[in-house]
Amino acid sequence: YILRFNKEARVVNNLQSKVVLMLVKDGIREKSPFFISISKTPPETLEEFLKKVEKYINYENILEARS
Repeated sequence: YILRFNKEARVVNNLQSKVVLMLVKDGIREKSPFFISISKTPPETLEEFLKKVEKYINYENILEARS
């Protein structure tokens, strides 16, 4: 989802980071651990959001590798 979103967001000119953050958060599955995490402590910037995304992706990759 994040990769597709970033690809499409790059097409739009002059898209403000706060708008990007709001839109990308709207597309996350509500019952996912990531959604719960950002609901408890919402990222204030797109950079903070992307850092959290990276942590969760790395965590999922570790779990997948152990399976």
